[in-house]
Amino acid sequence: QCTQKDPNFAECYYFLGQAHLWTGDEQAAIENYIKAIEHDPTQPYFYGEVAEILMSMRLYKDAEAILLAALFAGLWLARERLARFGPGAVAGAYLVALAAIRFSGWDRWLS
Repeated sequence: QCTQKDPNFAECYYFLGQAHLWTGDEQAAIENYIKAIEHDPTQPYFYGEVAEILMSMRLYKDAEAILLAALFAGLWLARERLARFGPGAVAGAYLVALAAIRFSGWDRWLS
């Protein structure tokens, strides 16, 4: 019903993805997470769900591409928050970007 009331509300698709994942329908979960990303590409946590499923399917290159997109989304969000709200508002966005780096294994190149 959420998507019927507001088909542009990205969180609805995210929660539908969660529901499909919990019932074991990974394909429908990915489809809804992707719809969430399409409606609001600035939310890095949408990407992590897709990457996790892709990694469980051993589609590592696809998961890496999604995580790279999450990294850019996190950095974009941090930039926007810095411009709007000041330095205190960016910590969460940078932590999401850092989590994407660590989750992907890219942090080995940063040390």
